[in-house]
Amino acid sequence: MFKSEFCEIKYLAQHNAVYCQWKAYCQYEDYRKPLEFGLDLINKNSANIWITDTTNGFESHKEDTKWLLENFIPNTINSSCDTLIFIIKNNSPLKNEIDEQSKALSQYFDVREVANLNNLYLEETNIIDYSNKNIQDLAKKLSQNCNSDIEIAKNCFEYVRDKINHSGDYKDNITTCKASDVLKYKTGWCYAKSHLLASLLRVNNIPTGFCYQRLSCSEYKKDIYCLHGLNAIYLKNYGWYKVDARGNKEGVNAQFNPPIENLAFEIEENEFNLPNIYHKPLNIIIETLEKYKSYKEMINNFPDIEINKINFN
Repeated sequence: MFKSEFCEIKYLAQHNAVYCQWKAYCQYEDYRKPLEFGLDLINKNSANIWITDTTNGFESHKEDTKWLLENFIPNTINSSCDTLIFIIKNNSPLKNEIDEQSKALSQYFDVREVANLNNLYLEETNIIDYSNKNIQDLAKKLSQNCNSDIEIAKNCFEYVRDKINHSGDYKDNITTCKASDVLKYKTGWCYAKSHLLASLLRVNNIPTGFCYQRLSCSEYKKDIYCLHGLNAIYLKNYGWYKVDARGNKEGVNAQFNPPIENLAFEIEENEFNLPNIYHKPLNIIIETLEKYKSYKEMINNFPDIEINKINFN
């Protein structure tokens, strides 16, 4: 961690992100040194997100802005970082400046502006497409007569777990990806089911992220491993809570019982949990679901990840 009277920089392991919070106006070395420290953290941890909290931010000195554009940004582009997040209030005097920066940087990064970090886990995307009328209607139905986020989350979890086929268990010859398609066709692999659950919860203003495990896939094909998709839900009384809505069957009994996590699978030898909570599905997941459309194609092309690209710090 870097901490001075002007700035604080730290690594957020749960999000695989570097967090930068400005405290007071500074320039030259007081401005550049923390950013260089943050870039070192990105490289050390293979972090893919840079978060700048502008709540107490300020307009940079023109020479520091020049340094930022000529040194820091190019070095960040060449790092593992692919997402820039600005935490900024709508009434911030920096709003116009940050908007311009976001527009310019969007050709290199996925750039987001949010009021707080949890808002990232409420966003709609083309995959988590919760503006869809059927998702809206179902989300409203599942939240009726509920008195807490726990009750809503449980209803949504049990719906996706029990009412949506796991495409592998049922050998459904269709591969869904978008949340609205999962609901429409009532089937999805674990990843796709996590997309629908995230949509139903985000509609109900419950922050929801994506988690992954690397498990043996021997039930489909001998001696292979693949990613398995599940969710993390932010509950007011408990914080982040993992659930697995892949669907129960003999030997699988996932439940919603916070704060106890009852997931579908226990980690066995040569298996592991990816350590992060992602605000969007991994690209390899989307690419696989959109490319391979039949049951046979999927079991021969399950998404996987290289172990050396995972940071377990």
